[in-house]
Amino acid sequence: MGYTWSEWVTNPEINQSIASTIQVQGILFVVAAIAVLFLEKFPRSSAILVAIGGLQCLLHVCLTTKAHFGQVGQFIEQTLQWVSPFLLLATFVPVVTPKTLDWLMRWAIALTFCGHGLYAIGFYPVPGNFQEMMMAGLSVSNQQALQLLKLAGLLDFLAAGLLLLPFAQWAKWGLYYTIIWGALTAFARVWSYFSLYSFQGLTQQWLPESMSRGVHFLIPLALFYIWKTKKY
Repeated sequence: MGYTWSEWVTNPEINQSIASTIQVQGILFVVAAIAVLFLEKFPRSSAILVAIGGLQCLLHVCLTTKAHFGQVGQFIEQTLQWVSPFLLLATFVPVVTPKTLDWLMRWAIALTFCGHGLYAIGFYPVPGNFQEMMMAGLSVSNQQALQLLKLAGLLDFLAAGLLLLPFAQWAKWGLYYTIIWGALTAFARVWSYFSLYSFQGLTQQWLPESMSRGVHFLIPLALFYIWKTKKY
């Protein structure tokens, strides 16, 4: 683009353009979120807006993956974060059978937890915030936190494997784990940093982080509800 790195990061016009783009994306996310509430009343227009929101989520995941040096684990760990809008839309599409939706949800959940597991066991460098949350939330040492993360990573893989089995009783155990661990890892971002950050810091950084990861237990919870109502 004709800029050096120094010129790129210090150019006020570029900074303003980036800030404006982020603001537009934020507005689109809010519009897509509101559109979810009107899917039944205005299915066509609302579905388009929700799909745009889903594509926005996919773009965010791709950019996050690029920022992490293209680590595949980063992409698949966030599968539920961009797939969830499309899973919602799939419930309104007659062509998508309940069985197909069931397996789409299973695979999305399994991929998310496999991605988390790759970081937890140390296949990729263990994120510092993973260790910090373990240490702050459980009052353990750094070494103990790493050991607990490895155990959690192995359980992530086990749960993902169980969830993809065609045997109901085994699959349920995998689903139970993803609901519980998904909720704990989502809320841990607020709980663990509660005493370390100001209220403003929590609401600006860690509360949004928790909310964006809510799908890590809400989608498994939705699948649990589907199985329960259908006597799976």
